[in-house]
Amino acid sequence: MTVFWILATIVTILGLLAFILAPVVLGARLAWARPTDESELDRHLDEKARLLRGLKDLEQEQASGLIDEPEYKQARQDYLGRAADLNRKITAITGTPEDDADPAPATATSEPDGSPTTTPTKTDGDAETKADAETTDAEKSS
Repeated sequence: MTVFWILATIVTILGLLAFILAPVVLGARLAWARPTDESELDRHLDEKARLLRGLKDLEQEQASGLIDEPEYKQARQDYLGRAADLNRKITAITGTPEDDADPAPATATSEPDGSPTTTPTKTDGDAETKADAETTDAEKSS
C-alpha cells in the first residue's frame, strides 16, 4: 500500500509542476511567435521608411545617369506600390490614415516629356468659389 501512495504523490507533484510551469514556458514561446499590434506597426513603419529612402536613392541614381529611364520607372512603380500597401496596413492597425496633412487629394498626370506630376483635384470649396465668382461677375455687368 505504501508503493501506491508514493506513486500517487509523485504523479500529483508532477501534475502540479506541469500545471504551474506550462504557462510560463509556453507563454514565452507564444509571445515570441505572435507579434503585438505595436511591434507589427513598428515593423511596417520601419519598412516604409526604408522604402522612402530607397526611392530617394533611386531618384538620385536616375538623375546622375546610373540607371536608364525604363528601369527607373519600373523600380519607382514597385517602390510606390509597396509603400501604398504599407500605408493600407498601417491604416488597418491604427485606424487613421497615415497622411492627413493634404486636404485636397491629388491625381497623377504626366508632363509632355513623360515625367509624372500631381495636380489637386477639385473640391466642393472650388465649386463654391467658382459660383461666387460668377455671381460677382453677373452683379458687375448689371
